[in-house]
Amino acid sequence: MNVSVRQLSGSHFLTTVDNVLRTTGISPQHLELEITESMMIEDAQHIHQLIAQIRTRGIKVALDDFGTGYSSLSSLQQLPIDKLKIDRSFVFGVDSKEEDRLLVEMIINLGKLLGYTVIAEGVETIEQQHVLQSLGCDMVQGYYYSRPLGGDAWQAYLLAH
Repeated sequence: MNVSVRQLSGSHFLTTVDNVLRTTGISPQHLELEITESMMIEDAQHIHQLIAQIRTRGIKVALDDFGTGYSSLSSLQQLPIDKLKIDRSFVFGVDSKEEDRLLVEMIINLGKLLGYTVIAEGVETIEQQHVLQSLGCDMVQGYYYSRPLGGDAWQAYLLAH
């Protein structure tokens, strides 16, 4: 679930998350919140503390659009996250441009060294998927698999695949 800066900065965010878990009956281990790299800069200390509290509930946190923001490598190693999502702008040429492949390989290796699960966004071709798999990327997502789907369409897709 994508979370905005406004939502995360709200004074009742944790209460809202707890209410959603209670109301839906979803297990916290099945919920993942995605935050963007730029969010981590806004009020870094507050956001880090909030994310740590989210993770103590068993909820996973992914850093979305990695590489497009302004965070430093030193802040990356201190982020209380579980997953690192490589922005689609880096994935686009991974199968055709050596410099794109090298950059993605570096991000994958960095993420793994820091203990994160690494996900590539924006996979549109089997060739991109194969390159990412060969580089050791843990997961991929993109139009190659499916366009975004609503609730009923998602359930039908899940049952069919």
